[in-house]
This record gives sequence, structure tokens and C-alpha cells, in this order.
Amino acid sequence: MVAVRILAFSGMIFFAYNAIVHAANQDSPQLVEYAKKLAEVDKSDAKELKKLAKWCKKQRLSRQEKEVEGLITEAEYQEKYAKLKDKPSPDGYSKLIKWCKKEKLAGKAEVLETEALVAEYETRKNALPENDATARLELLKWCEKNSLSAQMSELGAKILETDPEQPDARKALGYVVKLDDKWLKADDVALQYCAMEKEQQDEYLKQLKDAGYSPAKEVLDPFTQWLKSPTGLLQKQKTPGYDQETAWHHVYVSKHYDPKKSGLPLFIYLHGGAKGAGTAENIVALHQVIPLFQKSIALFPNHINTWWSAPTETEYVLDTIREVMRRWRVDRTRIYIMGSSMGGHGAWHFACRFPEMFAGCSPSAAWWEPLPIEGAAGLPIFIIHGSKDTTVPVEWGRKADQKMKALGANYEYHELDCGHMPPNDIFIKAAEWLYQFTNKNEFNFKDLKEKAKKLPAASWM
Repeated sequence: MVAVRILAFSGMIFFAYNAIVHAANQDSPQLVEYAKKLAEVDKSDAKELKKLAKWCKKQRLSRQEKEVEGLITEAEYQEKYAKLKDKPSPDGYSKLIKWCKKEKLAGKAEVLETEALVAEYETRKNALPENDATARLELLKWCEKNSLSAQMSELGAKILETDPEQPDARKALGYVVKLDDKWLKADDVALQYCAMEKEQQDEYLKQLKDAGYSPAKEVLDPFTQWLKSPTGLLQKQKTPGYDQETAWHHVYVSKHYDPKKSGLPLFIYLHGGAKGAGTAENIVALHQVIPLFQKSIALFPNHINTWWSAPTETEYVLDTIREVMRRWRVDRTRIYIMGSSMGGHGAWHFACRFPEMFAGCSPSAAWWEPLPIEGAAGLPIFIIHGSKDTTVPVEWGRKADQKMKALGANYEYHELDCGHMPPNDIFIKAAEWLYQFTNKNEFNFKDLKEKAKKLPAASWM
């Protein structure tokens, strides 16, 4: 296995937050007793947790009391959810969703809403009259209204068995036009267009228009670039508009890349370091270590000079991602952000500031204040921290764990018996866990860049 060096801060001053961490780490007798009680309490028993919260209040441990309150909410949710699964009903889902929103469990409420819709779909589907095409079509439109894409595909395929020309069913399966007695998807159209000479392209666009389909130029043009872009490890690539010597990125493109078939997942990994220190050279070997990177596009930006959450670096990373997506066909539903140390802070930053862009996030050995990480709670998050980390103390990981739990996030927290540099195996596990999830949200870089321009720069930068 290739050894990967995740750059630590060794010997560097960890700016103003060291004072905060130091203060948070003072082990008073009350905190020692709290840690013992927390380890012993049954975290699925809301009544026992309430006793612990009461004790925290009596000891004036306000932060610990809030942490326990988050555990209480989680325990209550699990109890309510178990009862719902035992006897599922639309009213039961509605009540639990309402409760989740009241308790600010946005992530769980969203999952429940989708679960309730799928359950309703199954009920409606089972009640369909035999061979009633009209009823199936009505259910198909209901699925489209509620963004149930998998169910749309299922119904569309069923309808086409008896009516191969049904346009709504064809649309549900991704077809956009019928040309020369053949139904085509948008990608089919774009690939045929790119393979033609200019004169043929003009005639082809006229045929498409006559058939009722006029693809936008931005739908067709990317394929021209995607078809000719190379694969393998491409080092020190430049992002247009950034002339600084340090403004480069490594990108690995799987040998399985074939834009004629589909786009590849994109994993973005941000390196560690500090202002004026750190380089993507220290992490690029991950493309050989993580099996999923071998099947995807893996991007390793090199920071220009400062922290990833600085406005200038933020815009630079967004532009770099856009450049990669211009050159290669990326599956927009599978973009994942990862990072270690300063890069882990950067992963938190991008996940909470631009959640619409990502299907998941994995920060390792990372601090996160003053970022509003509740903005990332709607994403799947895989948190990694070493219990012996003396550079970014493990309290940051533990606090993130408690905060995500209180927010009802879909996440995993992995605390390892190691220092600032976790073993490679955990990064493999993180990538595999993230890959379970896809992103249904739409995004465009113009809006993301506008949002980035308005972000505040932290005072410690």
C-alpha cells in the first residue's frame, strides 16, 4: 500500500483556537464525573438521559447539558420511529415529521418525507386496477410531481409494455425525442451531434426541431470536450484565470472513463497545512490507495496561499471544480468533498456553505468553528478523528459528533486510536460509505460564485 503523508501542522501555532481548545480541555472534577456518567448511561433511554441532563444543570455544565439534550432528542426520535415502523400509517408519518421539524431535526424530517411518499406510492400502486393504463399514467404524473424518479422509471417501463409510444412514459425513462422511428435520450442526441461535421450538425438540429426537440447549446457543446479529454494522472493542471505559481491541481481520471456511456463520480480531496504551508503533493497518492478513486475522477487542488475557507480560496476551488467538469463528464449527483486537518476544515466549509453541490462530506482531524456546520446537516457526513491528536484535539471531533446527533444528521463518527494522521484504511471506508449516497439537488456555478463572494472572512485569517 502506498504511504500517504497528510501534512500536519507540526510545530506551527494553531492560531487563536488553541486558547479555546485549551480552555475546553481543562479536566475539572465535574467534567471527569460527567465523562464517566456519559460513558455509563444507556443512550437509548431518554429517561436516564434526562437524569444526566438534570445533573449537568445542577453542576452548571451548560455545554454538557446541551450535548445530553441532543442525545435525549435522538433517543426520543428512535423510540417514535420504531413505533412508526411497527405500525406505519400516513398519519404516523405526518406526526413524526412535524415533531422532527419542531425539534429542528431537518435531516430526519427530509428522510421521513421521502419514506412517506414511497410508502404512499406502494399503496397507490397496489390499488391500481389491472391493465388500467390511465390510472398508471396518473400515478406516473403523481410520482413526477413528488420527485420519485425510481418509481417513475418503474411505472414508465410498465406502461411502455402495452403502449411503446406513450410520451409521458418515455419522458419518465429519460427519452426526449423520436427521430427516424427511434427514441433518443439527451445524451444520445449530443453524442450524435458531436460526431458530425458542421454542415451535418445544422441539418441535424433542424430535424430535431421539426420533431419537437430543441436542445440548448450548452447541452451539446460539453461532449466535444469530454470525448477528447485524457485519462490517468494529470499533474499540476491550471485553472483558467489563476496565474499564481501555486494555483494548480492534480487530477486522476479513471481508465474506465467513457463519456459516451455516463459521467464518473468526482471526489475532491483538500490537503492539510496552514497559511503559506502545505501542498497537494502530500495527498495525491490517495488515488492509488482508495479503490473508489480508481473508478472515479479524483481532484486534488493545491491552495494558492491561505486557508480553504478564505473567500479567495473558495472561489478558486469552485472554479477548479467547474474546470474539471468542463473537461470531463462528471456525474453531478455524485460529487463528494473530503479533506484532512486544514483540508478537513475546508471540507466542513464547502459542505455547510454549498450543500446543494455535494452528495456527501468527510472531514478528518478537523476543527470547524466558526463555521455554521448546521448547514451541512442535510448531507451524509463521515467524521474522522484521532483520540491522540495533539494538533487538532479530539474535542473538535467529539463536539461535531454531538452537534450532528442533535441536528438529526445522517452521519458516522469514527474516533481512532491514533494521532493527527489516521491510517489509510479509514479513508477507504469513508469513500465507500459516501458512495452510497447521491445528490438530487440542482446547482449552477454562477449562483455558487455569487454566494462565495458574499461570504465573510474569519478574523483569524
